[in-house]
Amino acid sequence: MGKHLRKQGWSPDVVLCSSARRTCETATRLELPDSVEIVVEHDLYLADPDTVLHRIRAVDDRAATVMVIGHNPTMHEVALDLVADGRKHALRQLGEKYPTGALAVFELDGTWPVLAPATGRLVEFVTPRDLE
Repeated sequence: MGKHLRKQGWSPDVVLCSSARRTCETATRLELPDSVEIVVEHDLYLADPDTVLHRIRAVDDRAATVMVIGHNPTMHEVALDLVADGRKHALRQLGEKYPTGALAVFELDGTWPVLAPATGRLVEFVTPRDLE
């Protein structure tokens, strides 16, 4: 997935990462640039979707791009909550399931504090299997 991010030219400014060993390992294996701020948070470990959205809303507005590395079913629920529209194929895939290691990329209007359900455009949904 890290190679895919680099190939697309996508690099988050901030990564919000659950404190679980597996999510921290995932953040490391993405091989993100040193300029990316990785924030490890225990509250994301067993977070519900509202907690994740609340945490994203608290990100400094100077960060243009945020990545969240968390756990299912929460990450799937957050992605479904954010969707207002998007590419049909990506919407269909996201609706079916959100496998471990999947990446949902959203475009959002406005600043982080006004993030709300049904405000995102799903640009891409890619699973590890898609990259094989």
